Amino acid sequence: MGVLEELHDEHKARQERIAKAAFKTVALPPKPLTITSEDLPFASFDIILNEICAYFGTRVEDILSSRRQADLAKKRAMLAYMTYLLTPLSNPQIAIKMNRDPTSIGYAINRVRNNLSMHTETIDILEAKIVPLLEEKTQRVKKRDR
Repeated sequence: MGVLEELHDEHKARQERIAKAAFKTVALPPKPLTITSEDLPFASFDIILNEICAYFGTRVEDILSSRRQADLAKKRAMLAYMTYLLTPLSNPQIAIKMNRDPTSIGYAINRVRNNLSMHTETIDILEAKIVPLLEEKTQRVKKRDR
């Protein structure tokens, strides 16, 4: 058998494997969307986001928008700080969830941290609301995973 024939056979076999894999992907029903222990930090972000929006009376779309209004920037900074404080998410992961650059997230976290005395009351109130929700969510996921 010649070199060209071998290459042709390898190519045909590869094409068949690709076709089978593509068919499996299309033919299999989608898996139900469930939160696993690995997804928990990302679900936690949504809980924190919703609580911060409720506390400040702001819409989720506004906090995640690209608008640069000072009041929104302060709320975003608090969201970044609370997410950093209460979840194991890294700055780049927080940045992805908030549609921001990681350096912006780091700056926002440092801005809240440097003015902690000014934000203590807000942080305490938010923490009192958010922590029980996060614990409840964690317990439900762990209970379901057993």
